[in-house]
Amino acid sequence: MKAFCYLSLIAILSACAQTGDLNFPYRDSSSGQNPTNPMGNFNNDAVNNNKKLTSMYSRNKVQVEKYINYRLNQWSNYNPGVGNNIDRLDIANAALWLTSGNKTTTEIENQFKDNMTLFHMAVYVIDNRLNRCFGNTSAAYSADCFVKWRDGNENSFNSIANNLLNNAVLLSADQAVIKTVDDVQISFTVESDGTIAKVTLDDGLSTKTFKDIENGNQFSNIEVDNEDFVKNTLTYNSVGKELGLSYSDFGFYNITNNNQITNEVLSTIESNVLFMGGYPEKEIAAENIAQDLEFNGQALANVTKGENTLNLADDSATLNFNKESGTSTLTASFDNWYDVEVNGSNVSFSNYKPNTNKYDMQLTTAANEDGIVNVSDAETDINYYASVPENNVPTEAVGMVKFDEGADGVNMDMVFGVKGESSNLSPNRPK
Repeated sequence: MKAFCYLSLIAILSACAQTGDLNFPYRDSSSGQNPTNPMGNFNNDAVNNNKKLTSMYSRNKVQVEKYINYRLNQWSNYNPGVGNNIDRLDIANAALWLTSGNKTTTEIENQFKDNMTLFHMAVYVIDNRLNRCFGNTSAAYSADCFVKWRDGNENSFNSIANNLLNNAVLLSADQAVIKTVDDVQISFTVESDGTIAKVTLDDGLSTKTFKDIENGNQFSNIEVDNEDFVKNTLTYNSVGKELGLSYSDFGFYNITNNNQITNEVLSTIESNVLFMGGYPEKEIAAENIAQDLEFNGQALANVTKGENTLNLADDSATLNFNKESGTSTLTASFDNWYDVEVNGSNVSFSNYKPNTNKYDMQLTTAANEDGIVNVSDAETDINYYASVPENNVPTEAVGMVKFDEGADGVNMDMVFGVKGESSNLSPNRPK
């Protein structure tokens, strides 16, 4: 009779694994209940505040630890006295490793056979109900149990893999490398709770730090000027936030003098300063990109000629990467200037359109017989990023293009940001 019951249980487990049913039996606890995953979304106040400034991912040690504790829902109730000395960051890294690629049973066994507690806690973080895979078991059994659940529940596995990438990767905004078109470095200072609290500008000769954040994207400092207190305000305008970029950003900032009491703008120190950049840890070199790609997004440009300036924007810019040639081609169409195509140092300007100010903003370089102006001495910098760079399939990119005709000519500074088409999006897990 016992043998019959045992065989029946095996049949049930096998059938459930094949159908992907999340309700297949779990090892009962002494209370007769089973572990469950935490209900509701993980609340992270620092992340919510930072999103008002930029959509760039930012999680420091404190935030990752809080998330892992959240995922370890009722761990101590079902595993009393176990794992108290295991570092939460180690658990995060182990869970990320387990959800990165289709690891084989043997790979998992070899990775964790000497640290079963870390393995147990990482799997519990992925799905609490997999507590049943552990106990008086071997590493081989636990690894096989995890792999069978993973392969039978692809949607749930991909969902938690995404969730881990969005909360458990230790990558803080103070690690981002962002620069302006004039090579001024922009850096963030992050508080212990993960909140972005300051912005610093470094031009190589001096630094200016702005703090006291207001309205989500404004930072200020106070200076004494002839015994008057003047408030300098930096407004950081992230266009990358509009696109939902995750590991890079682009946009422009302004700096103004304000009356400290009324906050009235007294003067503009800097206006529409273009910037772009991101996380070096998430960057993919162009020569390593694995396939052809198409991206869509926005471009911004500041164009000057003589005393005249235009601030331009195109919300339908495209970037195409050709794997065979290894080239990136950017196209942007500005309503009141040229259509621009950039390929490395080569730029083509076509279809000139007058501006509402009636400024003459045409290039002085002669056009060819087709009315196209071709130049070959532009400076171009394009950075590609992905949540899992090891895939070599970027999901977003930002860049900068600079061109100067010289005296009496046109000067163009342009930055852009783009996201990959849905068909190009990198899988969460390397294959």
